Amino acid sequence: PPKPAAAWDGVRLAKDDAEKCTQQEIFYKSRLIQGVEDCLYLNVYTPKVPSDQEAATFQRFPVMVFLHGGGWATGSSHSSFYGPQFLLDHDVVLVTANYRLGPLGFLSTEDMECPGNVGLKDQAQVIRWVHENIVVFGGDPNKVTIFGGSVGSASVQYHMISPLSQGLYHRAISQSGATHCPWALIKPGLAKKNAKIVGKHLNCPTENSKELIACLRTKNAVDIISTSRLFQVFGLDPISLLPVIEPNHPGAFITEDPVISTKHGRIADIPWMMGVTSEEGAVRVGTLHSWDNGEQMKKLNKEYKKIMPITLMYENTCPK
Repeated sequence: PPKPAAAWDGVRLAKDDAEKCTQQEIFYKSRLIQGVEDCLYLNVYTPKVPSDQEAATFQRFPVMVFLHGGGWATGSSHSSFYGPQFLLDHDVVLVTANYRLGPLGFLSTEDMECPGNVGLKDQAQVIRWVHENIVVFGGDPNKVTIFGGSVGSASVQYHMISPLSQGLYHRAISQSGATHCPWALIKPGLAKKNAKIVGKHLNCPTENSKELIACLRTKNAVDIISTSRLFQVFGLDPISLLPVIEPNHPGAFITEDPVISTKHGRIADIPWMMGVTSEEGAVRVGTLHSWDNGEQMKKLNKEYKKIMPITLMYENTCPK
């Protein structure tokens, strides 16, 4: 799990974007692996940082914490994609953040060797950091809204359920995604199966979780991330490395199906806005037409009956 950053002396220059977390590009034909392991950084955009003299009387701004999308496999908080434009036309503090992705963020053996949800725990650490530190940047820690799109949207609902995030935010906005979406939670047993697939490809023992995880820790991030393609049949589908229900242990992110948690009221009692973004799905349409001069579209038309159940995740959500 993530840990708070170590303290440093003096003033730290923080004007440039951090590198994205190691990931394989899934929306472009190149499938480049980019990013670094040392990626757990966040961006803070504020209309004004109060001086020491102003601190006691400063009227602090509401805070918005954004969680990016990308199929649990790609994306980042880079300012070129999720910058402060528009939001900082208003008196708010905006926080964006990276979290670990793909096998590095969502691999699980469904036991205590690798319980899973590391990427979501990274997000929870961000929300805790905001709660503890945003006052220095002119933000009000008692007026924090978490929001996100796609898997970031589902993440918002997860934080409303998870004990790791309770009491650290006060409003929520979900834009095109929820925990009951078929790409938001993996079926019991499938995460462990996927972990073994990753291990086998990297020449690790797979019968014992302890040996498997010990071996994977000796591998470099690029090799681990490259295994993402093993699960992809058509483009990025099926999305296979997902949040998982963890064993009940200290530090667990979730320990029961989020649908059950929500149904029985085990969810934060706060204002929550849900909706769908405009032009939802446009990135997938663009991918179909841009890859291989339309070869992806031809493949879809030719193998429609095979591909569509996979793309719609019927294999994992519907009876045979």
